[in-house]
Amino acid sequence: GFRSAGVLRATFTHVDPVCAMLDLGDAPDKPHPTGAPLKVPIQVVDRYANVCESYNGEFGLELSGGGRIAGGAPPRFEVIGGRGFLPVMCTQSGTITLSLGSDSVLDNIARHAKGFSTRLREKGLLTTANIHVRSMT
Repeated sequence: GFRSAGVLRATFTHVDPVCAMLDLGDAPDKPHPTGAPLKVPIQVVDRYANVCESYNGEFGLELSGGGRIAGGAPPRFEVIGGRGFLPVMCTQSGTITLSLGSDSVLDNIARHAKGFSTRLREKGLLTTANIHVRSMT
């Protein structure tokens, strides 16, 4: 049989947050129905593009086109545990552009490090996205 002489103990080192990113999955690639709310998720990532689950803070969102934040709330994400979301009401057919502001970059040097943009693209993380809103009737 198998014997073990000790217990394996894993230790993880904290990695500082680099930036906030929109995590819309395939939403920019398919039409969104007019009148339906769109859940816009955000995550704060480290230099490996992993979620910084210990991060809490706020980030602004710029909206253009026929969208508005549900309930008339300000266009700001509240991030708890490295994640947050805003409900956007898509009131008109057309294109809604979602853009994170300059406050989304927490570490400018790491944000522009070699390979970081590639890791973000591989995970489908964006700073700006166009959502195409169409009447589905």
